[in-house]
Amino acid sequence: VLIGNGQLVRVSLDDVSNSGFAHTRYTRMWLPRLGSEGFAQAQYNEQTRLTRRLLSGLGVRVDAVHRRRIQIWGGTGYMVEFERNHVVAADPHPAKVINHRWTSYGVLQVQLWDAAVVARNTTYIQPRIDDFGDYRMLESLQLEARAVPVLALGLELEAQYDNRPPLVSGVKPLDVILTSYVRISGPPR
Repeated sequence: VLIGNGQLVRVSLDDVSNSGFAHTRYTRMWLPRLGSEGFAQAQYNEQTRLTRRLLSGLGVRVDAVHRRRIQIWGGTGYMVEFERNHVVAADPHPAKVINHRWTSYGVLQVQLWDAAVVARNTTYIQPRIDDFGDYRMLESLQLEARAVPVLALGLELEAQYDNRPPLVSGVKPLDVILTSYVRISGPPR
């Protein structure tokens, strides 16, 4: 899987949004419902003062339900991240940090109207291994309509929560984003 997006919105030479995100994941199922995953990610976001975040990790995946109309899967594992933030001098949030996190996620996917429309809910939680009080959460709701077998159009409502952001630098803990997207996938099996 390879996911990427970027946003640059300017009004009167002021950045309203300037961010980028790339994520890749490889899953290998060793048994019908049990597998392993490796992943890597790179991102930046000027509005949250994130100059760069690079991470990689390994984990276990479980496909709990795999029916034609409903799928439920999840995973858990370890990840290491390098983060660089643009913070003001008085902010206690570090400008550069390496964190080791426990990452867990769950996905519920429901196919509607003979798989032409898909509703998907994804939840991530990522506490720091040495301090469970420092965590991030992500909640993503997607509604996706398949235009042709390899092309889908979708809407996503995403809420990102970081309980320890660079507060003195003006970053809010909760970020809510509504976007549209295009998904390109291989031909159906």
